[in-house]
Amino acid sequence: MYLDNLKAGVIRSTIDNDMINRSYQELAEHYGFIISPCLPRTPEHKGGVESDVKYSKQNFLSYFLAKQKEMGIEISTIKDLSESLNVWDKEVADVHLIHGIGRSPLDLFKSEEEKVLKPLPKTRWEPTSWSQSVVRKEWRIMVNSAYYSVPFRLIGETVDICTTIKTETKKEQEHF
Repeated sequence: MYLDNLKAGVIRSTIDNDMINRSYQELAEHYGFIISPCLPRTPEHKGGVESDVKYSKQNFLSYFLAKQKEMGIEISTIKDLSESLNVWDKEVADVHLIHGIGRSPLDLFKSEEEKVLKPLPKTRWEPTSWSQSVVRKEWRIMVNSAYYSVPFRLIGETVDICTTIKTETKKEQEHF
């Protein structure tokens, strides 16, 4: 399956070289999946993804409104909406026949995909944020309004900086 070239995941896609967002690459490595961006100027590659989104938006909304009317109830919370989406997923989305394939998503999953799935890693992936900073003459870099020391030999150099939620939390705790 191809990945639509959204900028959050694919910085630039060319025929001979894909520039993948660094954090997205780390996510793929942690969970063991391959990033396969659409080739440039090939809209036919991303049609399947867009069709799935369009199907879900159009079909679920009409199903949801019909169920509301049929049962004479009003869905008022996110939890109600989420439960309705789960029912629609099982009763409609998982079992409908895919145009051009003649099989349901559940059938495809059970017969082809489920047996090749790997277990999830024991630890969750910790989201990262990458940035760059020029090392100042006092051997420091600024990251999110905080200064950090770096080796003096890097003065004047541009360095890559990786922060995580744990880094941010630690920094916030230090200020109190």
